[in-house]
Amino acid sequence: MTVTLYPDRSRSPLRLRWRAIVVLFAALLAGVTLHAQITRPKDGESVPFFEVATVKPNNRDVGNSHREQIWWNDSSYRIQNLTLRRIIRVAYGAASDAQLTGGPDPLLDSRWDVNAKIDDNDYSQMQKLPRDDRSRQLQLMLQALLADRFQLKVHIETKTLPLFDLVVAKGGAKLQPSPPDPPAPADSASANPASANRSDQHAAPAPADPPAAQRHQGISVHSDSHKAEMTATEASLDGLINTLANRPEIDGRLVVDKTGLTGKFDWTMHWQPQNMSATVAEGGSKLPVDPEADGPSLFTALKEQLGLELKSEKGPVEIVVVDSADPPSPN
Repeated sequence: MTVTLYPDRSRSPLRLRWRAIVVLFAALLAGVTLHAQITRPKDGESVPFFEVATVKPNNRDVGNSHREQIWWNDSSYRIQNLTLRRIIRVAYGAASDAQLTGGPDPLLDSRWDVNAKIDDNDYSQMQKLPRDDRSRQLQLMLQALLADRFQLKVHIETKTLPLFDLVVAKGGAKLQPSPPDPPAPADSASANPASANRSDQHAAPAPADPPAAQRHQGISVHSDSHKAEMTATEASLDGLINTLANRPEIDGRLVVDKTGLTGKFDWTMHWQPQNMSATVAEGGSKLPVDPEADGPSLFTALKEQLGLELKSEKGPVEIVVVDSADPPSPN
């Protein structure tokens, strides 16, 4: 079954014709567990869009390290040096390369910078939403931008694909729960009035005299051809899943969290990168051995250092199929 998402420009550049298709699609999939469902507008939903945006090719890192960044600061949203393929994945919530197919490879592999601004009224309304809903709104805005500037046309399919289930290994998980945040001083709001009106409604007001060093939150990976290190601070299993899905050792497969673990964790993991496709056997993984390797594979490091294990499985996965895309229109 195919769900087609094309802009209906006769009504609005950002309105989509898909009501009847979605109803049929949902009926056929009743009772089927889909993995990593794609983000798309709800039936009858008005799709948000950026107030203004510029899209420019990135040529600064050609032949170098390809530093990639995405950040959202208040009403500003920026992407630096991502391939169009990766931007489409971000827009549709595709967790792995396996969830994106089709399209002109030279254009999809080209790198771009995006600088966008959210309308002040829209941003104010977004701040009232839960975090996941705010992220979804940004994804829909990015979808609208791609449809408008790159004339991107896609449809969504469901296919049975090989994937990895992330499970707790025998002996239990070795992740360390993150320590709780220290409570804010009782008079912090009055000592620093501006902090009480900050845009992040989920954060505690900043104290008048912040500590000299604050914990960085998130996951960072540093790797070269001989060694790799993953460091996490106050990170969720969702963050680990997304990080693993983008590693070359995973071979583009989707990773599904079956650990049952919740909350925030700290961890550090070291391994020997394997920059080739994995050959997966029933009940485990077999990787070609690098004669220069001086550390465990990613699969072994997960088990020995984090108490987690990747199991090879197959399951229904939603994928984005790129029907067509063109170089972007002028800014």
